[in-house]
Amino acid sequence: MNGLLLLFLVRVFFQDTSDVDPEALKWFRKGENLIGTQREYSEEHAAYFLKAVELAPDFGSAHYNLALIYLQQNRQSLALRQLNTLIDLEPRNLRAYVLRGRLRLMNEQLDLGLDDLRRALDIDPQDYQAWQLTGTARYRRKQFQEAKLAFLSALEASPDRAGALFDLALSQQALGEKKAAILNYQKFLERTQNDFEAHFYLGLLYREIGKTDLALTHFLKAEDLNPNSSELAEELGNHYFDQGNFKEAQ
Repeated sequence: MNGLLLLFLVRVFFQDTSDVDPEALKWFRKGENLIGTQREYSEEHAAYFLKAVELAPDFGSAHYNLALIYLQQNRQSLALRQLNTLIDLEPRNLRAYVLRGRLRLMNEQLDLGLDDLRRALDIDPQDYQAWQLTGTARYRRKQFQEAKLAFLSALEASPDRAGALFDLALSQQALGEKKAAILNYQKFLERTQNDFEAHFYLGLLYREIGKTDLALTHFLKAEDLNPNSSELAEELGNHYFDQGNFKEAQ
């Protein structure tokens, strides 16, 4: 799927920290100071938040940040442990369910991931990330109609996000809704012009509906973006062959 989710480390403010151990908060602030620097997601960064949760085991923001760093480091079992602890501490923590759902989808645990995302949407029915990930899971299960509805909900929650437009188009293409898919790929490209996959899929769709000139335009744009794609080379060869241009096809 093309729609990428950006999950960010969280900061805490003074009104959130009245009950936090001062020493734990000091270590958390050290970790906070690395957000946005070259040392973000480093071992040093993890160590600061780990020290914070060791000193204050109920410090939810520190558990979340530590889980996200571990996830970025591909230490998934450690990330899951932090998220399980956080959800036990804060059963209504939206971010924790979304991140655990994402982690489970990464491991193809689609049922467990969808369960986490359902819980997230019970907390906030307008959460873009939960709907986007739900659509991704449904698409992987080839439940294309359910995926389409989830991506539509993601767009309703956050109309400015381009990723859901691409994934909505992909679901519509799988459902055979060619005109709707073309429209949403075009909308996506208005925001993200140089996307190989969108141009490639538009080329396929235009060829399927007989608009060969538009198909070639998008295939050639895709070729400019990724000239080494064997899949594109095959489709371009087929396109030229169908048009009787055997030299180019070869």
